[in-house]
Amino acid sequence: MSHVVALVIAPPGSTIDSMDKLKGRRVGVLGGDANTKIVDVLSKEYGFDREKVFRDIATCSGKR
Repeated sequence: MSHVVALVIAPPGSTIDSMDKLKGRRVGVLGGDANTKIVDVLSKEYGFDREKVFRDIATCSGKR
């Protein structure tokens, strides 16, 4: 058994107030490799086309 928490953030003033309203939109995912299972579960649960909705976002490590 495991418990997983996902944080979904929309910009201020956004009309997105439910998971259903994410259909047809792009959702950035931090740590794409680590969050693959969560993206798969969300895609299946809400009927999202994984390839069209979710995009990996590269983060800056701060190293230069």
